[in-house]
Amino acid sequence: MSLAIQTMTQKTSSISCRAAVGMDRALNWGELLADGRGLRISAVLAVIVLHAGGNYAAVTLAPAMVAEVGGGELIGALAALFNITTVLAAAASGPLAARYGTKWLWWIMTGLALSGALLSAAAGTMLWIAVGRAVAGFGGGGLLALGFVALRSETSPAAFPKISAISGAFWIGAAFSGPLVGGLFADFLGWRPAFIVFGVGMLIYGFANARTMARFETERSTERFPITSFAAFGIGIGLISFAPQFDRGAAALIAFVGLIALTAAIWRERSHVPRMFPKRAFRFRTMQGSAIAAKTVLGASAMSILVFGPLVLTQVHGHSATFAGALVLIETIGWSVASFAIVSIPGGRYVALAGPFLTLASLVGCYVFLIGGHLIGAALSIAACGFGLGMIWPFLGEQMVAGDLDGEKTKTMAMVSSVETLGFAIGGALVGLVGAFVAGGTIDDSASILRAASAGIMFSMPFALIGGVAAVRALRGRSVEFICAFEACAKRGEAVVTITRFPYEGLGRCEAVVSDGLVYAVATDPHCADGILAQTRNALDELSSIFEKAGSGRPGLLQVTVFLSDVKQKEEMDTIWIDWIGPKENWPQRACVDVDLYDGCLIEIVVTAKLLRSAPQYLSLNRRAESVKSSSSIAFASPAMNDMAILLYGWFYEANTIGFRSS
Repeated sequence: MSLAIQTMTQKTSSISCRAAVGMDRALNWGELLADGRGLRISAVLAVIVLHAGGNYAAVTLAPAMVAEVGGGELIGALAALFNITTVLAAAASGPLAARYGTKWLWWIMTGLALSGALLSAAAGTMLWIAVGRAVAGFGGGGLLALGFVALRSETSPAAFPKISAISGAFWIGAAFSGPLVGGLFADFLGWRPAFIVFGVGMLIYGFANARTMARFETERSTERFPITSFAAFGIGIGLISFAPQFDRGAAALIAFVGLIALTAAIWRERSHVPRMFPKRAFRFRTMQGSAIAAKTVLGASAMSILVFGPLVLTQVHGHSATFAGALVLIETIGWSVASFAIVSIPGGRYVALAGPFLTLASLVGCYVFLIGGHLIGAALSIAACGFGLGMIWPFLGEQMVAGDLDGEKTKTMAMVSSVETLGFAIGGALVGLVGAFVAGGTIDDSASILRAASAGIMFSMPFALIGGVAAVRALRGRSVEFICAFEACAKRGEAVVTITRFPYEGLGRCEAVVSDGLVYAVATDPHCADGILAQTRNALDELSSIFEKAGSGRPGLLQVTVFLSDVKQKEEMDTIWIDWIGPKENWPQRACVDVDLYDGCLIEIVVTAKLLRSAPQYLSLNRRAESVKSSSSIAFASPAMNDMAILLYGWFYEANTIGFRSS
């Protein structure tokens, strides 16, 4: 491998070029919160306190509700229904907003959140309270998703690590305020007024943020609503969440059917249109898919402590419920502290990769200290679990947003709000199910509690390990904070021309070339499948893979030439092309040419596209390494010098001056 720095002075007056490069620059805290943006971000994220805080409050209010209306056997269903409908609403909000816009959807979700709260407040049976909680969960989940969609218009993807840290503070607010408010209402005013207050709070929130939503316009998609995927996800998540409510045999069958439904839904999302989620969401070799997988399984790994921690501390070791709740709350505090710290330090992106493995070590600590009753060790382990998750969490959100190369911003942002809730819901259900199996079906004494907790914590450890591997894969691409030579020279009124060549196993050619903000690529079906439909699909998948490496995507396509061995097959080819290219905003200039291709090859696609993000192959240097002046041109001819340059500068400094190219 050879590396070179090619710097060519070229005066330019292109302000738009500088602005485009600068959009990916990470804002510091002062810039992020300036000009009223901090207030708007806080106003949008306030739904976390209302929605999650209301859920926490409902748990505290449960004894009072049972005392008045009975139905204690449905208590477990309250939180499960709320979480299920939250996830489904967030998932549904993406495709609905992409097709119809956000304004009407905002008011529908606000109305559902208010109606669900009022229905629970007026209910005469626990069944109707549960129905109200389900409706409120759907409305609140939709508002949460739409709030994140609106945040996309306020900031660039590079700001999302800091926004993730801010949202963590709101989650702490929900964890503190929810049980406190629930307890105060249960003791002094009753449980019904509590639901009314949370419902009115949602209404006020809707009005307070209506102007923010009115300013935001989504990309308009022509896709139908993916009702089949929506139903499959709902059935899968619902069955898994409710499985622990049944005896062991029935629970195993229900959970198995739920996993099959969830797997079928994911498979359909990968291969069928219309979709609920972004196209790359479940393609785990992509940056976005890896980030989503990491968030989901890491969220699931945290649930064993939340599910069994209070039970072990109160029923086995004899501590009060207040003490147990405070100890488990350390996990949330550690999470938020780590998020704020990691996004505020230089090179935090690299340090964050240790986070999932710290969480894995902390689970081992909980297995030893929490089960054994050693409070100091248990407290440190619980704090380390949250701290490890908080380290990696902001950057996974960033990679989810930056990995959208298909112009599906609305779906992507809606998924940012729901993927962790999905992990929490599935993880909590599976951990409880495994614990119940190991305990013999009932968890009602110290011995069975310890067996269940030990099994649940051990079951969580592979989730943390898998999440760590997925996180490393997601973050190995360059951060959207990365500023290559274009911005540094733009500040001086100059431009930098770099050439990046992506190797190919064939002789005499590259897989793709990136230069001056453009991507040049060619794709064929590497398998030469039977028929034009299969070859077109495979060639376009190959092109998507090239774009992922090079830093472009369908929205960046400028010009396409399709070479066909039989131009009469153009109409068949077009059926696959239209499905792949997406909305009109992605349509490039395109020509189809009838040519003689090599034996077995029916289609070859040649494209020119705009660079949408920094390619992973670019490296950066610290300012102190900038010895290249504005008019110089330097090349490292020696591979040893190249490797030394990488070793000394490329991996240790996340700076913003000189761009390398690799070939």
